[in-house]
Amino acid sequence: MIPRLIAGVTRHRVFSLYVLSLLWLVASFVIFCVSAGRELRNVLLLVALVSGVVLCYIVFWRGLCRIVPSLESSAAPDTERHLTAGQQRLLLGLVIAYLSIVAVHFLLLGRIPLFEALFQSSEMGVSVVRQEGYFGLPIAWRYASDYCAKAFGPTLLLIAYYYRSRLFWVALVIGGFYSLALFARILPVFLLSPLVIYMGFQRRWMHLALTLALMISLVLASTAVSSPTIRESMQYQEPVVTLSDKERVLVSDYVVPRDDWRRSSAVYALYERALLVPGQVIDQWFYYYRDPGLREAGCGYRLLAGLLGCEYVPIPSKLYTAFYHDNVSQGMRGSLNAASFMTEYANFGPVGFLLSSLLGAGLFAIIMLIYRDHPLALPLNLVLIVAAMETSLVTAVNSGAGWLLTTALFIIFFRLQKAEHERKR
Repeated sequence: MIPRLIAGVTRHRVFSLYVLSLLWLVASFVIFCVSAGRELRNVLLLVALVSGVVLCYIVFWRGLCRIVPSLESSAAPDTERHLTAGQQRLLLGLVIAYLSIVAVHFLLLGRIPLFEALFQSSEMGVSVVRQEGYFGLPIAWRYASDYCAKAFGPTLLLIAYYYRSRLFWVALVIGGFYSLALFARILPVFLLSPLVIYMGFQRRWMHLALTLALMISLVLASTAVSSPTIRESMQYQEPVVTLSDKERVLVSDYVVPRDDWRRSSAVYALYERALLVPGQVIDQWFYYYRDPGLREAGCGYRLLAGLLGCEYVPIPSKLYTAFYHDNVSQGMRGSLNAASFMTEYANFGPVGFLLSSLLGAGLFAIIMLIYRDHPLALPLNLVLIVAAMETSLVTAVNSGAGWLLTTALFIIFFRLQKAEHERKR
């Protein structure tokens, strides 16, 4: 029984990591509630969500296996480690496109945010510079920036490294400079963590150590010019939403506990960011939408809002305004990003968790169908899992993680090549 379970987890490692991330969020929520003295009644909803995701995934996968019986067996390992002439030209073109997007980003800004931040004398000034490095772009280029940082760069690095292409070094320099120039600490993690995971699986310990050292160096360098107390999302958000009097009264009752002595401890700051903050944000969403009359009823989804004929509600920016009104009044633009399943709760209440279970299970069943047990399956889907911990799955698939672009590149460089190789045989 246990060996079969281990084999199943190993084979479905992408979905298993997603479930592990959900359990991490449940643990964070429990820890925050205990620390803040808040009620634990919503824990059962989260446990039911995780159980529902697992059950739905099993049902979906069994259904796919009945339709495509070959899915029951492991796919043959990829033995081809060379690019075709067409793929080499395509990879070169993609690296040039990557460089072009980065260059246009800074040309549109007219400056490099990192250098401008070095001349700021206050944390607020640094934060504004960092925000304007993203919000100062036209909307179309904000999406291009999201795709570039979260999908294009990491995927090109993995493809070039997998095929041992010299273009790896070019992509690495471009990606390293881009993530450092925007000095958002999460960007080096998005860029290099998929590569780190793959190197670990391949037991390339020297490469792994060097890549980890580079990632840590980029994060530390970004930290050196950033405010350690203000954590703002670089994701595009709609303009600030005005709250009604009823909403202001509801939010005014919520108090986030503050322990000043703990905030001076670096160790506690790390513990807080990893285990308390995710749970606190989930609790804030639960608190705000505990009144059914305030739930968005589908208007919190851009596409669904159009079909329903209602105005789209950017929930993260709306809640940031509600809970951090003082910051907004000082010109800050932020978003209170929560785990993907909270978007469904904000729209439909507890019933939304059923929809979240179906969406999560369906998406990761499709991922398993496409990627199977390819060695790059987990590395290429890592950013999606991370994004799902702080935004909706719909957003994560698109600009939140650039999964659509990542998967398209995977199919072009791995699935089509393998199909062509088998056809010639």
